[in-house]
Amino acid sequence: WCGVVVVVFLIHLAVCCFIMAKDCQADDLFQVTLARIQQETNSPNNKLQILYSSKGFFDAPQAASILHALSRPEDKLKAIAMMEPRLCRMSCQDSRDILQAFNIQNDRLRALNSVKRVLTDYQSVVGEEYILSTFPFEGDKRTAIEILRTVRSDVFDKIGAGGHQGYAAMGGLYTQARPLHTHLYGTL
Repeated sequence: WCGVVVVVFLIHLAVCCFIMAKDCQADDLFQVTLARIQQETNSPNNKLQILYSSKGFFDAPQAASILHALSRPEDKLKAIAMMEPRLCRMSCQDSRDILQAFNIQNDRLRALNSVKRVLTDYQSVVGEEYILSTFPFEGDKRTAIEILRTVRSDVFDKIGAGGHQGYAAMGGLYTQARPLHTHLYGTL
């Protein structure tokens, strides 16, 4: 009985993670957070603390606005690292706003390393061109391509009907979907 409950929970968790998407903050809530960051003048660490304690996810224009509100390059790097798990999916064209908030080229490469996981079109030629256009030097362009290649998947994107199975204790199986459930994984 306990094994059935665990399997049902894992199936529910997999479906929820598949269906749920990150939605960015509403504009009014974001403007409040941005105003608090801009009005903080005592310490740069206080600005980062405001960002850290804020709620919700950020799209590319929102993240770029926050980065532009910070003046020191090291604070921008800390901010993009804080926002990394909270960034919404974005195109390479949108991510240019984030990358251009960094004046130092090496910092742009570090920012690209933080943004790369949420890019939707990084495998296309146009997407790569948008990213490469933010780097003026040839060496930085090569490094940017290497960074983009670290998240590239050349495996066929479609998963066969039935999903994945993992082995459990005592010969049991954990599955993510019922076999031949075409709504989640497509047809055979």
